[in-house]
Amino acid sequence: MDLSVVENKFRSLVKESMAKQGRSLRASFDAEKMRLGAVKNCGKSDDLAQDLTITLSPENPKAGDTYHTITDYTLADGVVVTSGKAYYKATLSGFPIVNQADDLCEDLKDGSTPCPLSGHIHSDDSSDMPDGVHGALSSTMRWTANIDGTEKEILCLQLQFSL
Repeated sequence: MDLSVVENKFRSLVKESMAKQGRSLRASFDAEKMRLGAVKNCGKSDDLAQDLTITLSPENPKAGDTYHTITDYTLADGVVVTSGKAYYKATLSGFPIVNQADDLCEDLKDGSTPCPLSGHIHSDDSSDMPDGVHGALSSTMRWTANIDGTEKEILCLQLQFSL
């Protein structure tokens, strides 16, 4: 999983949603200045992604810092993901601003881990923290795969952004 692709996806979803929300919210928000603060695994023990680890260094990057993200997980034996869904939900100060589903492989196609996904998945990215406005954005990303006609969860991540 390429976490920078996920961050960019959330930036575009939030920017699009905020544009639909109204002038006062748009005036106080700049999606390009979002800063990743924390990532948690919200998956279940039977998710297809096993041994999910996400390392963010430094743990609490500040504006202007370079942060490094390493993501590792292993898909269950014999699982090859060739199609699926990426579900995105986000709230800003408790108000829902994003709730949509996209094609998983389409979202991953330009990252370092495009479909098909199988075996051990490793992503290693560095990004610079832009200056941002104050506030909090809570978001959840859940990936599912179509396995033998059944939707099965690959993984679930909760991301906290400082704005």
